[in-house]
Amino acid sequence: MKTRFISTMIAILTLILTLQLKAQFGNNKAFATIDFSNTLQEWDGFGFNYVETCKTLDYANNPQDLGGFTILDQEQKQQVINLIFGENGLRPSIIKMFLDPWHLDKKGGTYDHEWTTKNMRYFVRGGLKKARSIGDSLQIITTLYGPPPFMTVHNSPTFSILDPEYKYDMALYMIDWLKYLKRNGYPVTYLSIHNEGTDWLRFPQYENQPNAIQFNRDYNQLWRPKEIADYMAYLKPIMIEEGVGDIGLTPGEPINLFRFDHFGIADEIAQNPKALQSIDLITSHGFGIGNPLGRGYANTNNYGAALLQKHRPELKTWVTSDSWRNMGAVFGAVLCEQIYGNNLNAFIPWAGIQWSSEWGKTNKHKACAISVLEDSTFQVNRGYYVYKQFTLAGRPGMRLVRTVINRPDVFIAAFSQEATENPDAFVIVNLGESNRYVTDLVEISLNVNGNSYYYTFPYKDLVLAYKQQKPDQMKNVEFAAEPTENGYIMELAFPWKTLGGKSEVAPKFDFNVNIRDGRDMPHGHIGWLGDNNEFTGKILTGNENTELGEATIVIQRNDSPQIDGIEDNSWQRVQSYVISNNRMPGTLPMISGKWKMTFDNENLYVLVKVNDPTNEQGRLLQIRVTGTPYKTFRAFRTDELGEKCRELEYFSVKNGVIEYLSPNHSITTFIGIR
Repeated sequence: MKTRFISTMIAILTLILTLQLKAQFGNNKAFATIDFSNTLQEWDGFGFNYVETCKTLDYANNPQDLGGFTILDQEQKQQVINLIFGENGLRPSIIKMFLDPWHLDKKGGTYDHEWTTKNMRYFVRGGLKKARSIGDSLQIITTLYGPPPFMTVHNSPTFSILDPEYKYDMALYMIDWLKYLKRNGYPVTYLSIHNEGTDWLRFPQYENQPNAIQFNRDYNQLWRPKEIADYMAYLKPIMIEEGVGDIGLTPGEPINLFRFDHFGIADEIAQNPKALQSIDLITSHGFGIGNPLGRGYANTNNYGAALLQKHRPELKTWVTSDSWRNMGAVFGAVLCEQIYGNNLNAFIPWAGIQWSSEWGKTNKHKACAISVLEDSTFQVNRGYYVYKQFTLAGRPGMRLVRTVINRPDVFIAAFSQEATENPDAFVIVNLGESNRYVTDLVEISLNVNGNSYYYTFPYKDLVLAYKQQKPDQMKNVEFAAEPTENGYIMELAFPWKTLGGKSEVAPKFDFNVNIRDGRDMPHGHIGWLGDNNEFTGKILTGNENTELGEATIVIQRNDSPQIDGIEDNSWQRVQSYVISNNRMPGTLPMISGKWKMTFDNENLYVLVKVNDPTNEQGRLLQIRVTGTPYKTFRAFRTDELGEKCRELEYFSVKNGVIEYLSPNHSITTFIGIR
């Protein structure tokens, strides 16, 4: 009896505690703390990389320009440069320039640093000019992509090792490039001695290994950990002797910092006093984060960097190349992981501008900021806008700030202004569940002049509408959706040409509008009509006085609305109709909606307003902000609906807190304003 009483009391206390926790946290509320006085490492900035010659084995007969400036005209090139370096652009503070293998064709020959670099140099020169015009400064890190083929054992710019006879020649190859850059006004500050040269499974001497030779890789030369340390100790005195000792030396760029530690590169440098004295910056790529265990695995840790910093506390760490990933919230989350997990001082993604076909038939790196297209135009990708949210928040000279959040799917990167003129800023990445495969669905059926059409538009995954319909049916159909406090608004425009009708002949057409709560496994289904579609619509183009009948809805001409998922003024004069007929047992009574329809000579327009409080609209964040003089923050956001970058209202710090409803799979940047 006593045991049963104790068990009952424990159950009651557990229930009370659970209710208290729910009252405190809510089912969808998160709590974050950003203390701008709790600063971490100095931030050198975000960077950019124009890649020109990256993998061709015979430049004379097969020239290459991955960046694509080759097919753009002067005006387009300047537009791209403005997008990167302009006042409203990315404004990077670091540029990475590759030293490819084609600057020298034989021992004792004449260096030609311009033949294979004209587009890269055009981009960097234009960037320097634009950046300086708005008061920004740039620094350059240059990386040896690989030595000339004649310096290698296999006479190849890739999959080879350095011929010991050319050890000094390779040093002079890099040094002459540095002299060229300095002589021509390029602000080069660091030299990196290799590009992913530590992945020995790529090289011919291991050809008995499965997948050893990967011919779709870019230039690289094999570097073992001890060889890296020895060559750094060898190269630095020559640099000083040749008058470029003011340029810092890095140990090259393994695929990620995990390998910098795991492969023993840091240990070899630490055990070599001359190498330890020669190193000026720790560099690495950032690929592999998030991969499952295996050959491509990498986590975020700075163990190798920390080992060297025990001896050289002033050493900084840069990631100089990393994937753009999905160009969305996942990219943003990995950026946060890289910066904080690896204690970075700078971050540069891989090739920000890409003419994809120049890589080959399959370009696994095709995600980028700007794509150069085969028709000699370019497009700005979503990744550009995501990256911009970070580049504008984290300016050089600021410091990283310690952040805390009680959700594993929300990431925050914060930057303190320090002695700069840049305001305190922070970026929130919400990877919360987006319910992509159970998301709501709007169904619209139309029959115009005997032509039947059935459309489905999944909310928060509108791009699937294209995949689910016949291509001719979706031709030129526009759609957009935006969340509301208790649901969402979906706006659509159907061209008359696609529907097989013309507005001026006042067509009569059957139609219906349904809403599904959930797509693949619906939890509910409601419609404007019941199972029998007895109503028709009639376009009223003039002052017709026609017997319409009670089963006919008159659609009147109105101002052409902008398709952006917002119920603007053009919809205010349009009559709405309730969507509430239950078409599925178990549909919750709180699921409801309204539709409106209007037209012009080109399109039939539909607006559907859905009330569905069962949806998780996002994550309510309570952000405690301290240690900053800023009491108001400007905010802008990209989200999974494909927003380029939308300006939000200003957010005020009230009682030390900012309350913000963060949409799932979104990135929001807050920048302090006076």
